[in-house]
Amino acid sequence: MSQFVNTNDLQQAIDEVANASAPQPEVDAIKDQLGVPPVPPAFDEVAPAVAPVAEVAPAPVAPAPEPVVAAPAPAPAPAPVAPAIAPATNDLGAVKTEALRELVPLIDRVNLPAEQKFGIVTDVIAATGDKSIAGNALAAARGITDENIKAESLLKLVQMIDN
Repeated sequence: MSQFVNTNDLQQAIDEVANASAPQPEVDAIKDQLGVPPVPPAFDEVAPAVAPVAEVAPAPVAPAPEPVVAAPAPAPAPAPVAPAIAPATNDLGAVKTEALRELVPLIDRVNLPAEQKFGIVTDVIAATGDKSIAGNALAAARGITDENIKAESLLKLVQMIDN
C-alpha cells in the first residue's frame, strides 16, 4: 500500500511551523531551567515519507520492592545507679554516712595524704559499723610516712576491729 504525499502540502506545513512566532521570553526562561534543548531549525528539504510505526504496548512494570528497613538499634543499658538512701527530713548524718560509703571504693583516686585517706575510711567504719572495709583503712595506714602517726593509725584500726 503506497501513500502519495503532495510535496506542496508538506512544504507548506513545514514553512508554517518554521515561520511560527517565537516563544515568549518567559517560556524560554522556563525551558532553560528545565534543560529543554532548543528546537532545531527546519530543513529546506522534505524528508521521505516513512511508514507509520506500529504502536507497541508498554512493558508491564513490576511493582517496586518493599524498602528494607533496618531494625532499630537496641537502646543502651541505663547506667547503674547507686541505691539511694532515703534520709529523713534534714538528716544530714544519714547523708554523710551514705557519701562516705560511696567514697570508700574511690578513695585511691582522691589526691589526699595517706593520713586523711585513713581518717575517711575509719570515719566510714565508725559511722556505718561496716568492718568489711578495714582492708582499705590498713592500705591507707601503710602509706603514712610519719612513724608516730602510722603507729597511732594502726592502733586505732585494731581497736575499731575489736569493738
